[in-house]
Amino acid sequence: MSKASARAPTPRLRTPARLSPTASTTSPAPSSSQPAQATPPIPSLPSSSHKPKPRKPKAGNEIQNNDLRPHVLAQDRLRLWSSPFSRDHDAEFRKQLPQDVVDKTYAALFGALAPDTQENYAAGLLRFHQFCDKFEISERAQMPASHFLLAAFIAQHVGTVGGGTVKSWMSGIKAWHDLNGAAWGRRRPLGGAGEAHG
Repeated sequence: MSKASARAPTPRLRTPARLSPTASTTSPAPSSSQPAQATPPIPSLPSSSHKPKPRKPKAGNEIQNNDLRPHVLAQDRLRLWSSPFSRDHDAEFRKQLPQDVVDKTYAALFGALAPDTQENYAAGLLRFHQFCDKFEISERAQMPASHFLLAAFIAQHVGTVGGGTVKSWMSGIKAWHDLNGAAWGRRRPLGGAGEAHG
């Protein structure tokens, strides 16, 4: 037998093919013995990264923003605009109860208002704060707002906007007070003009 015939052929190893960028890397479905995967996030709760950003105010909607009145979406003003009174109230609230209880309480209060309602009420907050800035009303005097301040605010817009608009604005200011534990004046400004029921 020759040396050539005695030499065994060398086996050729198959090199695994490279995964192309479009190749599927999905793992096989887990068997019944494997633990189930975690439940995915609820689709109805959008990620904060997808939340629209506040735009530049239109003419007439400008306001001087500060730490108490950040530049936010209109629908977030009711929740994020504050006052010295509301901050004191929040601090006292958190002294009395655990933080998670306080946070759930706030979530329930704001959740009771539809997004459209919160956006409509935001117009009242904007006009009220514009008025207070114009006449240099202190931040502390804006909440709780006195009967005199509310009456002056209404009088400032008599004849320029409709009664329904003024009532909607007053409802927004009242909701802002209610959500922050501030007393709402018992006296009706200007004999009930622009009265917010509740």
